[in-house]
Amino acid sequence: MKFYGQRNEKELRLLIKSFFSEENIATDFSLTIDEIHRIKKFNKPYISLGYALQYLFLKNRGISLLNLHDLIPKQIVNHVAEQINCNPKRLDKYWAIKATKSRNFQDIIKNLKYSRFYIDADIDRLIYNISLSTGNKFSMVKMFIEELVSKGIATTETIIYKRIYDQIQNKDKLDKLLSIESNGISRFSRIKNTSVNTSSNGVKELLKLIKEINEYGDMVDLSFLSESKIRYFNTQIQRSHKIRIERFKDIYKKYSYLGMFLYFKRKEFMDMVIEVTSNHAYAISKRSKRKTQEYNSKNQAKYKTNSDKLKMVVENILEIDSFSDFKKYQDSISALKIELDSQEDDLEEIDFLLKSYQSINYINDLLDIIEFDSNTKPELIKFLRQFKNQRNKKKNEVDISFFDLKWQKNIKKYEYSKKVLGMTLIYTIRDCIRSGDLFVRESKKYNSFDHYLIAPI
Repeated sequence: MKFYGQRNEKELRLLIKSFFSEENIATDFSLTIDEIHRIKKFNKPYISLGYALQYLFLKNRGISLLNLHDLIPKQIVNHVAEQINCNPKRLDKYWAIKATKSRNFQDIIKNLKYSRFYIDADIDRLIYNISLSTGNKFSMVKMFIEELVSKGIATTETIIYKRIYDQIQNKDKLDKLLSIESNGISRFSRIKNTSVNTSSNGVKELLKLIKEINEYGDMVDLSFLSESKIRYFNTQIQRSHKIRIERFKDIYKKYSYLGMFLYFKRKEFMDMVIEVTSNHAYAISKRSKRKTQEYNSKNQAKYKTNSDKLKMVVENILEIDSFSDFKKYQDSISALKIELDSQEDDLEEIDFLLKSYQSINYINDLLDIIEFDSNTKPELIKFLRQFKNQRNKKKNEVDISFFDLKWQKNIKKYEYSKKVLGMTLIYTIRDCIRSGDLFVRESKKYNSFDHYLIAPI
């Protein structure tokens, strides 16, 4: 419950004087799109403007303008008028209609769920106890505010826990998080303290954990909380352990913590899968590139030796005068032919990548558990969703035009092998995640860019 109270004119003048900075005006006197639509519904523009000013002063400053509208700076009036596309010249007419502005004031108070601040028995007792503990007025005020804020936080968190609790369909499943497994560790602790390396097994372990978390049911929805409050709960849950949660007397808080724990860990594991996959793919690519260079460098040395041998053969042939001598020489260089035939050609990086592909054998599990999306590459999303059934399609039915030209060449070279297609997907996912063309809704770090935007107003 929020409170408001009247201030004297001197206090208001000092407060309103602080509103002149552009930063304060932009912060406290900007309306959201929803607020603009609601406020513009009044039949006369000057009523909309007067209502908007009362609303913003009460909402963001806790100030009533019923009898003090003449103190509003013109900069603020013009800023609000511009947002609702209203001419401020007739604003005085609004302040002159006492019934309208009073009715608007009561409506705003009701919508904001404000109430007047009254000293009841509890507040009176609190003031008495604080007065006994200190004689310093500043300390008294500080203690009083801290106590009220603490009570407000406790009340608000109770409402939050109840709202999260109501979302959880199967509480019995969440109880299993606190059960002890055969190794003597609770499921809660095992999931909380998971750490993996940047290998194929690391990704598989993470995917397995995400799948396990999914079995607890739908994730709780925390969209009604601010990012700051979500970070606060994340920190609190990170500091929690099995015994602490079991000791919660508030059942709403207990199950809310367990539900939020799974919510945060799932997002964390999603991010880790993407990071570990990216690092793993990079490590394999780097190793394959190095091996390709080493192999082809050795071939270059062989080519030079072969060239020298060929020159010598040509010189020897030119010195032969009779057919019988040529026949003898032909027999003598047959071993050289066998040696040259046994030497392999230069290899491309894709050839060594294929030899390492057994290290990236989790593509199907990855696509099963993590749902990628894109605002710019619909063809890639379609391919990802159809990949597991790709073997049943003919080559001419598989669209690879959206892949990088290098990968298109490799796919064709290996005749649309599913191994090459899978490898192409791993590296394409990595590159598109980095560029922002691909995102994961359930992820925190790798969600779409528009997820982080706010309304321009």
